[in-house]
Amino acid sequence: MRLMQEWSAIWRIAGPLIVSQLCYTGMGFVDALVGGRSGLFDLAGVAVGTGIWLPIALFLSGLAYAATPLVAKGEGRGESTDAPFWVGQGLVLMLALGLLASALLLLSADTLLGAFGTDPDTRLAGTAYLAGIALGAPAFCLFQSLRSALIGLGQTRLEMIIAISMLALNLPLSAALVFGWWGIPKLGSFGIGLGTALVFWLGSAVLWLGLCRGHPEARPRWMHLRFQRARIQALFSFGWPIGLAIAVEASVFSIIALLLAPLGAVAVASHTIALNLSAMFFMLPLGIGLAATSRVGYLRGTGDLDTAFFSTKAAIGLGLAIASVTCVLTFAFRVPFATLYGSNPEVTALAAGLMIFAAIYQLPDSVQVIAAGALRGFEDSKGPLVVSLIAYWLICLPGGLWLGREGPAMGAAGFWIFLIIGLTLASIGMGIRLRQIRRRLN
Repeated sequence: MRLMQEWSAIWRIAGPLIVSQLCYTGMGFVDALVGGRSGLFDLAGVAVGTGIWLPIALFLSGLAYAATPLVAKGEGRGESTDAPFWVGQGLVLMLALGLLASALLLLSADTLLGAFGTDPDTRLAGTAYLAGIALGAPAFCLFQSLRSALIGLGQTRLEMIIAISMLALNLPLSAALVFGWWGIPKLGSFGIGLGTALVFWLGSAVLWLGLCRGHPEARPRWMHLRFQRARIQALFSFGWPIGLAIAVEASVFSIIALLLAPLGAVAVASHTIALNLSAMFFMLPLGIGLAATSRVGYLRGTGDLDTAFFSTKAAIGLGLAIASVTCVLTFAFRVPFATLYGSNPEVTALAAGLMIFAAIYQLPDSVQVIAAGALRGFEDSKGPLVVSLIAYWLICLPGGLWLGREGPAMGAAGFWIFLIIGLTLASIGMGIRLRQIRRRLN
């Protein structure tokens, strides 16, 4: 009974978050879809531009998560007067970082793309796309700050509704800007980025109104928006390891694709197909991990550490139960899913084989991402970062390179085997860190 009650409490937060995360993933798909319809170079420009923007976006969104456990802990303590300070200072910090990111993209996009040897037409389209994205970078940061505060308050349904609306609006808006509908000039790849930017500005405005109306006690006033060095330092020092850990984990998959390039297009394509399915299912444990941060932070604020650690175990158990289902689904439908990407029999066969590893991979991946979320609820961000660096950069990548291209030369399968090994070690590392935190707090 206690377990079911805890699962219910976690799911109330996690369910809407999962839908929201799927919508954000869908927005990336929309950008690629519109780019493909616009032309080859616009599609390529979106692809290389995303390669520049995505690591920045992941780092910034991770840094914004710092507000979640701090707001949740204050709610648990019943200190409603503390929330507007964390919300306000989070907005100040993220707006400053958003303006910095915008300036970086506007001033350096062409140089960065040129450094990667991009051909002139793709480079031009990519620079234009990033210019559009740059106009929305401050809005993206404000949006992440507000959603993190709402997660800390345990309120995620509003974000879900907004995320669905943003996805629904993104396609027609970007298409209108790209193709010149309704009398709008044709803006090409710049229009794709601008469409996404406008959607985030609208989303931020609605999220702000929702916070003000739904949680007036957490609404920051001018006194809460004045620069407070101690709170800004607390948010940044807690948040940067989260952002870096997320960027480190995500970058591994991009690097694997680059390391597979010498093995040919078949290896890269099959890896991408298997990765796409895993990325979709990853939204489930990711949502539970974000919910665990909020739930554990709240329980820690109440002073009920035993329930906080019970909630951690319950969240991991819920994630494993769901991952077991997705594991079976991946294994059972791996061939039909692989065929959705084309009729090349060699790519389909190799991708279907890799999905066996992708099915297994979901189990330790679920454990590590939820455990990391719980650790952040205990205000530990550096522990997950150290574990991620060791598991992914010191073990996964070197081991995958040896097994995939050197020693046995197993190709893409070698990298996926070491992805499983790395994630398993990350799960163990997160578990050890949770034990250390428990001993320290007790």
